[in-house]
Amino acid sequence: MNKNSWTLVISLVVLALVYVVIRYAVPRPLDWRFDLDRNSSKPFGLTIFFESLQDLFPDNPPETTDKSFSSLKANPLSDSHVTVLLVNERSALTHFSMKKLMEFVSKGNSVFYCSRNIDSRLLDTLEIFQSSMANNSARRIRLHLHDFHFSPLDSVEYKSHYYSYFYTTSLKSFEFEELGFANENCNFLKCKIGSGFLYLHSDPIPFTNYYLLRGNTIPYVEKVMAELPNQQVFWMEKSFNLNTAKKESLIAVIGEKPNLLKSYLLFILIALIFTLTEFWRTQRVIPVVTELKNTSMVLVDSIARLYLRSNNNKSILQKIIRDFNHFVMQYYQINIQSADSESMIRLQSKSGYSEPKMRELFRQLHFLKQQPQISNEELLKLYTLIEQFKKQKT
Repeated sequence: MNKNSWTLVISLVVLALVYVVIRYAVPRPLDWRFDLDRNSSKPFGLTIFFESLQDLFPDNPPETTDKSFSSLKANPLSDSHVTVLLVNERSALTHFSMKKLMEFVSKGNSVFYCSRNIDSRLLDTLEIFQSSMANNSARRIRLHLHDFHFSPLDSVEYKSHYYSYFYTTSLKSFEFEELGFANENCNFLKCKIGSGFLYLHSDPIPFTNYYLLRGNTIPYVEKVMAELPNQQVFWMEKSFNLNTAKKESLIAVIGEKPNLLKSYLLFILIALIFTLTEFWRTQRVIPVVTELKNTSMVLVDSIARLYLRSNNNKSILQKIIRDFNHFVMQYYQINIQSADSESMIRLQSKSGYSEPKMRELFRQLHFLKQQPQISNEELLKLYTLIEQFKKQKT
């Protein structure tokens, strides 16, 4: 290397070292974005709140879970109830996931659901409205609970540009109790559903790291947690999907994953192209010619079974007699509708059929015509006599 090359290399190394020193020596600016994660130490993380739950629930240390509501139990061998803590910025509930949430609470469990944007499906079901209000009073929000054992000095104030609150309609399908307020507007509700309770809080800001340390919201958070029942506590992870993808339709699961959705659309496109190209085959498909079947006997058998199931032997008798009259008229030109002795003698003489058998046939015809009810045996006997007469002709 010449002298200029060494100079260039040394300069690049020095610049890299300066960048590293500046990168790690200068403190990073705080990330003020909403995180609401129990492992986040950012200003709007929930690390301090989650760690304080150990002291707030000393008899029931909280456990983290990513299970669905229907799978949560304090003890798999018992029917004890549990409390679920769910704190996030926004949650989208499908009809199925909302149904599971309501069923979970109605069985005697409790859910603390804290969010500035609670899903509209759940709010519509409970007949609750959630609204936001700009804060113009020196940007300070006063929080206090309904418990009159606390003095006005126990209220907490913190700064924020706006705050969220609840209000309900005059017609309520559920039993509500207002537990807390923000600037005289309700921000903490207790709703009884079946044997359990759903606690709704409209603002997770007081539970974040910054306000617990600098905003002095610790007393308020302690009082809010004191409203929850003393039972096993589960912390629902932020990554948990309330929609419970295992129970959703295939399209809903695919739509939640962008890469999976792209693969699915690509598969549909390839399948469509393949289907279209199949229409342009060079050789036409040769159809399979099936042998023609004689369906006449099938039709006759079906009609016969229909008459048999109707148990109307009188109607069947009329059709047998009509068919026999038609046969005699066609071959012997004799009208035997009256079935009298004269027509019997003429038919016996012209056909040459045995006189005793002819008398038995006409006697059975005359007898059955007079009967209001006909048994299967009587009908079968007449049919046999007529068939014997027809066979001597053929």
